[in-house]
Amino acid sequence: VWGAYRWNDRISSSLRLSADSAARYSGSDPAIENRRAMMPTADAANQGGTDADLWIGSNFGIELAPENVLRLAVEFGVPILQNRLGVQMSRNWALATGVQADF
Repeated sequence: VWGAYRWNDRISSSLRLSADSAARYSGSDPAIENRRAMMPTADAANQGGTDADLWIGSNFGIELAPENVLRLAVEFGVPILQNRLGVQMSRNWALATGVQADF
């Protein structure tokens, strides 16, 4: 779910809710089966789970010429749900940035 508000021709803000769910893996790889104790990621029981994140962002437009616009975007996200299966690292926050130019 995503929504945005345009403050003026050059600035907008956004709010986004993202969610992802992955099932536990099945199967195994004989080449790494014996190494599960050394590599937790090799254990299929440590895969999968459900995550939901809340993001807030802003876009800034800079007019370089009458037809050329440079857009800068930044989005900051925090987890609101982390239900991970097995041994997996959690996230405290995330930052996404971008630059887009029109010619």
